[in-house]
Amino acid sequence: MVSTTSEVAKLLDVSPGEIDYLISNLSRFYTVRSEPKPNGGERTFHIPRGRLRHVQDKIKDRILSAATFPKYLHGGIKKKSALTNVREHIRKEAVLALDIKSFFPSVRPERVMKVFEKLGYSGQAARVLTRLTTYEHQLPQGPPTSPAIANLCIPRIDARLSGIARSQALSHTRLMDDMTLSGSHRLGKFAKLAARVVEEEGFSVKQGKRGKLMLQSERQQVTGVTLNFKKNVPREKRQSTLRDVVRLVSEGRSIDDSTRGKLAWVTSANPKAGRKLARAAKGEKSHRVS
Repeated sequence: MVSTTSEVAKLLDVSPGEIDYLISNLSRFYTVRSEPKPNGGERTFHIPRGRLRHVQDKIKDRILSAATFPKYLHGGIKKKSALTNVREHIRKEAVLALDIKSFFPSVRPERVMKVFEKLGYSGQAARVLTRLTTYEHQLPQGPPTSPAIANLCIPRIDARLSGIARSQALSHTRLMDDMTLSGSHRLGKFAKLAARVVEEEGFSVKQGKRGKLMLQSERQQVTGVTLNFKKNVPREKRQSTLRDVVRLVSEGRSIDDSTRGKLAWVTSANPKAGRKLARAAKGEKSHRVS
């Protein structure tokens, strides 16, 4: 059990004085950036830089990498993504989405400290690691340490939802703050209970007291992917990406990084549509993207 600042410093190959300096001057090492959310509002990122980023990279590689993640987690884990997250939910009679409202700002330092305690750090060591990975009394989005901490900081919610899933023959996954259950129509009977599990652990569900229950007769969409019969990007997203590509090509401009990212996302979910978009990007005759 690691319990002192000196032990943490040795593990991270820095001096105890460096750790004290970073903790006392956190605001000097963060750049704040905001991006619009798809459904309105803004998402705030705190991007670490310089010496703090260097130390956080070491915390990620030397401490958080030792964590074992359950199979139902898909965010911030190598070889997993929004696409692997939906695999278990394709062609299901019912899908329940439970998104935590303001998840990262709602994760307080006390939860983060419990993560480090479970990884073998106690007392002063756990407090120091918590100070180095939180900012303004919350888990910030942006640091390299935050995805792993986000995966580990709500074990009771995960355990309880996983228990419901096992007992009722349902599928259960989580992508950061997006939790999904799927199965037969009987899932509707457990929607309110699942949402209550999240609220009893101190969080709020964006979709209200029952989450968002989606039957196969309507669009089932989770973490930006439709999954009624196969995984896909919603039609309006595909068409919007096509318009962006055609516009750039017609203006004789290169495909920018943002549009290139959208192309990659469409292609990973729907290779056929991605190939059509790629042809459009090369200036060939465009086709309807299905």
